[in-house]
Amino acid sequence: MQKKFHKVMENLGFTKMIIQEYNYYQFNIFSEIYKTNLSPHKVFKTWLSIF
Repeated sequence: MQKKFHKVMENLGFTKMIIQEYNYYQFNIFSEIYKTNLSPHKVFKTWLSIF
């Protein structure tokens, strides 16, 4: 039981890390967009191609 719990906690930590990375990249993408002033449609297509 204890081992299983640790595994779950590890997975949660890993998921949290991925979410943080994702948010960081998302923020960078949007700040780049803001700087370049591309049209939202073009930006959205570019953003989709990343994922």
